[in-house]
Amino acid sequence: MVMRSMRDALADVLLRHVLCAAREHARAPVAGARKEVSDLGFEDTYLIQQYVVRGDDCQIIKAFPYPNWVVYTSTDDGKKVMLGEQATRPTYQDIEALLEAKGVSAKWAREAGLGKAFKE
Repeated sequence: MVMRSMRDALADVLLRHVLCAAREHARAPVAGARKEVSDLGFEDTYLIQQYVVRGDDCQIIKAFPYPNWVVYTSTDDGKKVMLGEQATRPTYQDIEALLEAKGVSAKWAREAGLGKAFKE
């Protein structure tokens, strides 16, 4: 009984090691390929990334052939609205400034009744 549990524990450790190594190996070529393609002068044609800013889900999108990044979020009713756009990739702070410019209070404040509802 003791031999079996030691063998199982060893097999478990080896399996985890192999899976972790395989995962790291799989990621490495992707990063290298992205840099190589970028070095050749190719630009990304479609990118989307999501942030949670002050409790709101916000998406930044860049799509060819448009040169600018566009920032979207949803109103409290679930309707998608464009917050703004800019030439450089928006940071968290940029998105926060766009929300403030639209007068959007933090989601926790809206849910607690301390801020006005976010409607378009």
